[in-house]
Amino acid sequence: MSEQKAKSPTYQMPYRVNAPLQVVWFDVRQIGIFLCIIGAGNILEQAGWSILIAIAYIVLSKKLSKNKCRGYLRHALWWHGILPSKETSSIKNPLTREYFR
Repeated sequence: MSEQKAKSPTYQMPYRVNAPLQVVWFDVRQIGIFLCIIGAGNILEQAGWSILIAIAYIVLSKKLSKNKCRGYLRHALWWHGILPSKETSSIKNPLTREYFR
């Protein structure tokens, strides 16, 4: 009987199913962008500035993720016209304004 229990697979259920993967205190997405910023700074021989920008990114993303929902910054940039949207045949660009007389 004990041999049968030893052979059966065990599964671990995550605490939160939709929670992002974390490395120490940071999300994997934050770590990836942090490393990309530092890598670009090393390629451009601006390591000092890239470290400052990467740390500022981590601080701002932590602050925004604490107070706002996911995707808030991207939506705000799109809403103000900074982030371009793709215009398709079924979805027109919402930022174009038409004036009628």
